[in-house]
Amino acid sequence: MKSFRALADHYLGRNAAKRSMRRTPESIALTEQNLDDYLSPLREQLARLYTKQEPLISVVIPFLNEQKELIPTLVSWANFDSLKYPTELICVDNNSNDASAEIVRAAGVKLVRCSKIGLPYARQAGFNHANKSSKYVVLVDSDVRLFGPDYYENPSNRNHSPFFEVAVDYMEKNPNVVGVSTGIRIEARPVLIGFVHKLAIAFGRVRDTGYWSGANQVWSKDALMQSDALNIQPRDREDHRRMHAVNKWAHARNKRLVSGSDVSELRLPVYASGRRYKNTVAYLVNLVVYRIRNYRYRFSPRSKFSDGVQSKEYQGRSTRIIR
Repeated sequence: MKSFRALADHYLGRNAAKRSMRRTPESIALTEQNLDDYLSPLREQLARLYTKQEPLISVVIPFLNEQKELIPTLVSWANFDSLKYPTELICVDNNSNDASAEIVRAAGVKLVRCSKIGLPYARQAGFNHANKSSKYVVLVDSDVRLFGPDYYENPSNRNHSPFFEVAVDYMEKNPNVVGVSTGIRIEARPVLIGFVHKLAIAFGRVRDTGYWSGANQVWSKDALMQSDALNIQPRDREDHRRMHAVNKWAHARNKRLVSGSDVSELRLPVYASGRRYKNTVAYLVNLVVYRIRNYRYRFSPRSKFSDGVQSKEYQGRSTRIIR
């Protein structure tokens, strides 16, 4: 049995990101007994940090066949000495047929089943099972690490606050703010894709940090409920459709949404695994397709925030996060 620190060293940091990018297979045999023993340090750490009774924050992590990504993701969520606010973790199985659900069970995290396939349905199922006491809901993806690979090389960083606590701090101080996105980046890319991405940044076609992706949204629970923003059909851009729905509701009530592009203290991006872009050809096709789609949003009133002025990441740019 490994210690939790050994698990963190194996799954987080620069070397772990490189192994993931190279598609290095996990060495553990994913049997029930092996998982229970292997993840027991993680289970103990998560049980110490997260509560199931009267949390202020509910974190919803949907997954579908994510047995490769879930262990590093959960290890990332456990890599703290303490949390400021009582928080619960909810993982939603969206009809997986691999060992994903067994990993969540072995980690001791609250598991919700959602047989209707689609991210909006899974997120809504998690929301419906959130504790009634929670005031904020955090929506993330199953391959999201809370910090970048370099962060984990320094043990003293475990004292830093995670993005969702920084967001909740800001929302508690500013009651008119009902939604926050602190940003998202990719933890590792193949060399060619990284080169193309840097060129795109240099020519002003994309940003190094994207906002309002479904991988990083912190919401007032009341705002989600009253705007009906979780009742979204599983079409493209469900994350931004949700943001627009809440923004429309907020604008009518003199409330607003804020991102790290607007407030410097909220620039604390999470890091996605980059699994979508491991194939160079697929990445380039995605880049072209999404750029074409984004032109229809360029002057759309739906992309405006509550003050009626487009936020920086929307001015002549994409509302789709292209990384």
